[in-house]
Amino acid sequence: KNEFLKAYVIPDDIKNDTDYSWINTYDPKKRKVSRIWCNKDMHSYLDKSLKNLKKNKLLSELKEFGGAHAIRATRGTTNWSAHSWALAIDINMTGNGLGKKPAMSEAFAKCFTDAGFGWGGKYSRKDGMHFTIAGFDMPKSK
Repeated sequence: KNEFLKAYVIPDDIKNDTDYSWINTYDPKKRKVSRIWCNKDMHSYLDKSLKNLKKNKLLSELKEFGGAHAIRATRGTTNWSAHSWALAIDINMTGNGLGKKPAMSEAFAKCFTDAGFGWGGKYSRKDGMHFTIAGFDMPKSK
C-alpha cells in the first residue's frame, strides 16, 4: 500500500479566484486543476506557494500542470527523479523546457522558492518547469 501518496486539494479561496486558470494539460477536457496526487509532505509547500502567488497577484501566471508523481529516472541519468516519490511538480512547461533559459518570471518562481521548493531554473542544466522539495535531485546551482 502506498502510504505517502495523497491528494492535495486546491483551497477554495485559490480555485475560486477569478485569476485562477491552472489547467491540467493531460486532461482531454482541459479542466482546471482541483487536486494533485503528490507526497503528503509536499502539501504544506503547495499551500504556501499558492498563497504567495495570490498575495503577489501572480495566480494568472499559473497556467499548465505537468504532473507530480511519475516513477522514472531523472532525464538523461540513471538516478531516480524526485517525481518517483511525488516530491516534485512540473508547472508551466511551455517555454520552460529542459536545457532552455526559463521563460517564467523570477517573481513567479520566487513564490515557490520562498515556500521551500528548489527551482530547476537555477540548475546548471536548466529545468524551469521543475520544482522539488527533495534535496537528492537538486544539482548545484549556478
